Amino acid sequence: PDADGPTPDERRAADSIAAGLAADPSFTGVDARCIARELVMDKGVVELQEQGVLDEDLQFIGDTNPAVNAELFTDLITISIGCAFETLDLDITPPSQ
Repeated sequence: PDADGPTPDERRAADSIAAGLAADPSFTGVDARCIARELVMDKGVVELQEQGVLDEDLQFIGDTNPAVNAELFTDLITISIGCAFETLDLDITPPSQ
C-alpha cells in the first residue's frame, strides 16, 4: 500500500470482491466492503490471485462454498467478525449527573 492507503489495484480488487460477496446469499447482512478491504490488505492481490480468488484482471472469481474453498471461507468469516465489531456503536460513557 502507498502512504495514503490502498493502491489502485488493491482498491479495484476490494471493489470486485465486495460486489461478489454482496451478490452471495451466504453473506447477506455482512459488511461486504469492510470484509473485502481487510481481505485484500491482509492477503495482498498476488496471493489472492494465486488462491484463485481474483483473476488477472482483478475480478472476483472465488468460490465461497466452504466445501470448495475452505481457506477462503474461513478467512471471510474471521474477517467478518472483526468488521461486525467495527460497525457497533458502543457508547460506554457514563451519563453525566
